[in-house]
Amino acid sequence: GGGGEGAPAKRKNFPKPGDKKICALGLLHLLALPAEAMPLELQAGMKEVLLGATTFLADMKVAEDEAANPDLAEDDEDEDDDDLDADEGEDDDDDEGDEQASGRMANQVSSIRARDLRFDDDSDFDDDWYDEDEDVETVLDPINAYIVFSDTLQSISANDPNKFKALTETLDFQQQSMLHNIMQLAEQERAKAATAAAAGAT
Repeated sequence: GGGGEGAPAKRKNFPKPGDKKICALGLLHLLALPAEAMPLELQAGMKEVLLGATTFLADMKVAEDEAANPDLAEDDEDEDDDDLDADEGEDDDDDEGDEQASGRMANQVSSIRARDLRFDDDSDFDDDWYDEDEDVETVLDPINAYIVFSDTLQSISANDPNKFKALTETLDFQQQSMLHNIMQLAEQERAKAATAAAAGAT
């Protein structure tokens, strides 16, 4: 069936991976602030900040996969549920495994965004609010947002266990699963970076 409830709604305001990256990095910077550096009202909303960063990054991964494989985007629009069901029965190679993970993450993004986030897709922001996307993305290219996410959470866990507990103890299974997927993705990206660095040093 096409475009069922499981299909991810396309975020209109931030359609490009670079846009999502900027938003995620901004939320992660906020998340890393010590409690004394933010007002009480903001402290109370830190779980939503974490979910926002997680969702933007999961969204970014889906957008990256679709940009790398346009057939994925077309399949998502035309036969989303059918394709996901078919993919789950196939694991012949790494590419199909990546597509399965991307599909699961897309569904998690859609569900969590609908239930827990308060970003207004009908706001007055325009996609053309900033015309220098290429410059921005060039500046951000060296920054791996997935690794920043992992490092931020690991730092909070080590340095402020109470804050980490408050952020994560009330997450439901789907939210925990999406967070775990991003953490796994960060480790994959970290390994890629290490391999690339080692290759460059030889």
